[in-house]
Amino acid sequence: MELGLIRSLMDKKFYDEHRGARCPDRLFSKDVRKIKQSIDKAMQQYERSVTPDEIEALFVSGNPTMTTAQKGAYSSLFAQVKKEQPMGSDIAQDVLSKLFQQVIGEDIANIGFDYVNGTQNNLEPLRNIIESYGDDFTPNLNIEWDDIDIETLLSKNDLESQWTFNIPTLCRKVEGVNAGHLIEIGARPNTGKTSFHASIIAGPNGFARQDEALKANAVYARMIAKQHGCAIFYMSQLSAEAEGKTTSVNQSMMEGSRTGKAAEADLMILIAKDNVTEGQEEESTARYLNCVKNKLTGWHGHVMCNLDYRTARYEV
Repeated sequence: MELGLIRSLMDKKFYDEHRGARCPDRLFSKDVRKIKQSIDKAMQQYERSVTPDEIEALFVSGNPTMTTAQKGAYSSLFAQVKKEQPMGSDIAQDVLSKLFQQVIGEDIANIGFDYVNGTQNNLEPLRNIIESYGDDFTPNLNIEWDDIDIETLLSKNDLESQWTFNIPTLCRKVEGVNAGHLIEIGARPNTGKTSFHASIIAGPNGFARQDEALKANAVYARMIAKQHGCAIFYMSQLSAEAEGKTTSVNQSMMEGSRTGKAAEADLMILIAKDNVTEGQEEESTARYLNCVKNKLTGWHGHVMCNLDYRTARYEV
């Protein structure tokens, strides 16, 4: 099986799809691992598919200190590789995925033994594994990259939104969102971020009524977007600079990584409210939805609506 994978890795397209962390050397036995390392060097230097004969020549020339016995052993191994037919891409992906998961499983199991034996007392090693391999744990996942050709983008911009906002004043200007969009929402504390989120998701005609895949959002947001085609909503505080402002809030008032958040968003809506004036008995329910970044329709401005505290819904 591992020789079939080695043969498949000699194909440039297959190699590029499974390089690096998705195909660590540890998946292979000691001797086969050295052949895989020769393939890595060849792909980096020549950037094309290679043959078993070419890899054997590179391997032998790159290891001039091998003994006669070692040369004989590797010659026999390369003879077996040459007899192997490359696996079908789909089968190879599944095999590689299972091997990859087994290797990571062994690492996690070893850490578990360290916890049981008391030689490890924090979760940092486990956290490092998750951070290092989280995106690659299912390397057989087929991701279709977006076509960013200008004509494609323009045509997609004309498509009807997959999920529409249930706030009529906002919907008339922005309409809704589609799969793969990142939408950022910002507001000062106690302005209604949580209620806004709950309202557009669970309110009448909210996203929950339009999108059954939201049931799966117990997994990481990134995996939801890739596997289930969901739009991601990112809720954030606004800095103190936004206090008292209604229609003049802007991207720079986002708390934390302002530039990073703004750069990644397809749509950014900042929520503001009126200040409580002296002698005012109740806080105003008016809310200003400022659309400060909009790559969906291009419209920028603000709309008004009301927050019903009793139902936690944004309404006109």
